[in-house]
Amino acid sequence: MVFRERSGTNAFVAEVDPESFQKLIERQRVTLGWTAVRVTEDLHVPTCTFCAAYGHGRNSCPHKTDPTKATCMKCGGNHLALACSVRMGDPAVCCAECRRAGRPAEGHPAGFPACPISVERAARIRARTDYGPRQ
Repeated sequence: MVFRERSGTNAFVAEVDPESFQKLIERQRVTLGWTAVRVTEDLHVPTCTFCAAYGHGRNSCPHKTDPTKATCMKCGGNHLALACSVRMGDPAVCCAECRRAGRPAEGHPAGFPACPISVERAARIRARTDYGPRQ
């Protein structure tokens, strides 16, 4: 599959067997045509852009028909991120998912890769992934 990124680059996602995965990770780069591309493990944690919760996307959000459930991914307010005046780096940046869980939420938005809840979910994905025999 090829996904067009916002930056104009392409992201290629491939599902491979455990042995091929180990070889690709060891090589760190592969050549596609005339381009050498970086190989990384994809531990995508879905983040809803409507309710700012992890585990599903906007299209499958159970709250998408209820405008009162809209939650900003940037500040955790009752509006969508598109309507938010908070900018990254502002003190008002707050992770709605961490706040709901009673954790420190300041300093990162929902969906931030280093968010403690996102890191835990990625670890769960990694734990149930078949990487083959460990070496």
